[in-house]
Amino acid sequence: MKKTLTVLLFCALVLVMFTGCGKKVQEVEEAVEEAAQQVEEVAETVEAEVEEAVEEVEQAVEEVTEPAPELTTEFEPIEYHGRVVEYDHCELAEDDDGEFQFLVYFKYTNNGDKAQSFSMGLDVQVYSEGEEVEEVWPPVNDEAIDRYDAEIEVGETVLVANAYEYPSSFPVTIKVDPWYDVGDVPLMEIVVEP
Repeated sequence: MKKTLTVLLFCALVLVMFTGCGKKVQEVEEAVEEAAQQVEEVAETVEAEVEEAVEEVEQAVEEVTEPAPELTTEFEPIEYHGRVVEYDHCELAEDDDGEFQFLVYFKYTNNGDKAQSFSMGLDVQVYSEGEEVEEVWPPVNDEAIDRYDAEIEVGETVLVANAYEYPSSFPVTIKVDPWYDVGDVPLMEIVVEP
């Protein structure tokens, strides 16, 4: 913008100088045309620089912006080392202090060769706005919560649950991984809200 104004002022100055010195009208017109051409070139350069900057900003926004997670409506069970795990539901529960907590329930079938607990091989993480939600002491007396760490006999299917802090927002992402694995791809990843 400063360049454009400078060029315009230069054109006006040249026009005044030529007119004041008694130069021919043709020379003045040529000078004005040349100045106008320079203004046009500067304008094209500025326009190109602005378009390039806009493209860079749009590209940066695309790189930083993650699409909002889709709410998952179909939950496929997973099978892992003789265990079948299927998301059942989630709910909010109130503790004795009036604070809400987030409970996640799974159907767990032990098809292995020995009794084993859900928690002794599988790790459930809950994420809200990309941040992991901390596990908490369960607020209610619930058999499903008690079975989360209990050994389940071979062939038995039970409902298990775990408790988490109240998430900062919904929906939340729930991931199930082997507890000893820190891989990039979870066994199960679902997006839900109570």
